[in-house]
Amino acid sequence: MSKKFVLIYFSCFIGVCLLLIFVASIRNNSDSATQALNAKQIQACEKAHNMKSQNATVRGDQSYLTSLLDSGENLDNAIQDYNNSNAPNLNIYEFCNWPPRNYSDSDGFSQIQEYSRTGPGLGEASDATQADVFDPQCNEFSVTYQITTQGNVINLPDTIIKANEITSEDGGNLSQAQLNFYPGIGESIFLRNDKAELQNIFCLVDSLRNAPHSTFSLILNP
Repeated sequence: MSKKFVLIYFSCFIGVCLLLIFVASIRNNSDSATQALNAKQIQACEKAHNMKSQNATVRGDQSYLTSLLDSGENLDNAIQDYNNSNAPNLNIYEFCNWPPRNYSDSDGFSQIQEYSRTGPGLGEASDATQADVFDPQCNEFSVTYQITTQGNVINLPDTIIKANEITSEDGGNLSQAQLNFYPGIGESIFLRNDKAELQNIFCLVDSLRNAPHSTFSLILNP
């Protein structure tokens, strides 16, 4: 092998290496620019919706709304009475994501609304003493509950819930006839023991809700 060929071969090898380094540098710069843009858009979303972080939770005492609904007052009147009271009792789980999800608003904002009602189950041992009513902006979402009893913490399995679906801690789908109230269009029901507390909730990507979105609100950290 001649020195000239070796030199040409070596020069080509160096050239290829430099090209790869150059391409990698462009890709890294592009990724950094994309991340910077994403962060900027998320901050804009947070500011527009008065959120302190990308995932915000607004919680309240739900007992007042539950008592209104259990007394037979319709949802619109109950919400109006709630808004006029000093006892906020709806939960709102808010999210800012960029790029926007297909179920979110154009600025990347989305939310899942929730309130609790008395469930059909009787007795402390029942897994249906409480009914969490969700009004999601997406068609499918995941929830995680945790039970604390006698100092022991039990994490329930993640549960995927769809709009217009009634499900329970054991994952079984139930019929509306088993409820002691009528859910609204697009609302999802999760029946649980009153010792179970919601720890995590988020919409599943590529999940789009077609049902109309109602007027009350709620949200938690994913």
